[in-house]
Amino acid sequence: MKIPIAIILGPTGVGKTKLSLELAPLLNAEIISMDSMLVYKDMDIGTAKPSLEERRKVKHHLIDIVPPDYPFTSAEFKERAEKAIFDIYKRGKIPLLVGGTAFYYKVLLGDFSIPKVPPDYELRKILYKEIEEKGEEYLYEKLKEIDPISALKIHPHDHKRIIRALEVYYKSGIPKSVYDKKNEEKYYVAIIGLYIPKDVHYRILDDRIEKMIKDGLVEEVKRLWERGIDENYVSMQGIGYKEIILYLKGKYSLEQAIELIKKRTRLFVKRQYTWFKKDKRIIWFNVLEFSLSQLRDLVYTTILRVWKEQGFNLKEGW
Repeated sequence: MKIPIAIILGPTGVGKTKLSLELAPLLNAEIISMDSMLVYKDMDIGTAKPSLEERRKVKHHLIDIVPPDYPFTSAEFKERAEKAIFDIYKRGKIPLLVGGTAFYYKVLLGDFSIPKVPPDYELRKILYKEIEEKGEEYLYEKLKEIDPISALKIHPHDHKRIIRALEVYYKSGIPKSVYDKKNEEKYYVAIIGLYIPKDVHYRILDDRIEKMIKDGLVEEVKRLWERGIDENYVSMQGIGYKEIILYLKGKYSLEQAIELIKKRTRLFVKRQYTWFKKDKRIIWFNVLEFSLSQLRDLVYTTILRVWKEQGFNLKEGW
């Protein structure tokens, strides 16, 4: 059985949440978050999490499901997402996946398989320490030596994926690239990408970060730190959280931390675009060219058209 799914993706701050809330009623859909930070409880401001009111408007899945000290993995995302997709479809609704974590949708669609190698958190701490002491290029060069195919697919600044690829090799003796192969297709899938021209996007991101600070990001991070959740946890590697932790520890002034958040957010968005633009299945829309209602209607008709081309017709009933 193939299940129809729609995916709304794009980099941070392009308006994925707003569009998904408008689109879901047209599709008779429930939303599955495809964002690696939204899974964590008590991390609301720095993740730009949909509000409780928005989540009441449309049912959401995979938000606030684990505590900040929980080591959530892409393998668990896939397992939970597939379960949610089946449950939503079984109840006569459409799964609408929304988020900016490129690796998650790639894993879900079988573009990457997940090695059955459990995480080794002590090894990860050692590797992160090597980055701090020897620089990020050191580990990337090491990956290029042992698994050049994986290295070609991973950005040199993507510490998390570099460390995972090294971990797979060190624990199994097999390069991660050997595990990466396509799975059998399970879905009729329409993938919509949203973007904003760079100059405007950067201004929106800067304003968004300033608003997060005003809304209490520092206080949110301080509460987590007081519970013992610091930059050594995966959840606190998220942009905004790590910089504020280091401010609280006295490494940066608040102004320096904010500027670093802005700089790293721009670099992250650039990497997101690089990731997404490799996928020719994505149909792109410039958010600034349409009103929200126009964008909603255009995306809706595009999704129906893509599904129909693949052999699924929503309007005929299913």
